[in-house]
Amino acid sequence: MTHPITVHWKDVPDEKDYDGAAAYCSLLYGEGAERYMRTLRCSPIVARRANDILRASGLPILEPNEQDSRVRDIVLKMVSGKRYAPVLLIPATNYLVIADGYHRVCAAYFIDPFMAVPCQLAN
Repeated sequence: MTHPITVHWKDVPDEKDYDGAAAYCSLLYGEGAERYMRTLRCSPIVARRANDILRASGLPILEPNEQDSRVRDIVLKMVSGKRYAPVLLIPATNYLVIADGYHRVCAAYFIDPFMAVPCQLAN
């Protein structure tokens, strides 16, 4: 019998995650990125399933292998008990922008596609 893997999440995103999200969003939204960042910081933490986040984003699932060692490293650290920050999400017209945390979502998906991933979702 296998035992389910428990992934531990932090209660709030790290400041560096907001910085990374701001840099990424500035490429997509220009000066409008500041508005999304203010909204993200004020949004409550909610949980969404890893598979739903990836489906809504339209991004491919990165496998934890030699081609993407970052996902592999996160999976190994998640399994060993390292805590990870919630992901930062911004809804767009017909898709979801993963402003920060794409590799964390892929790692969570690999462990359990239906895992509840904490996130801040800008509304």
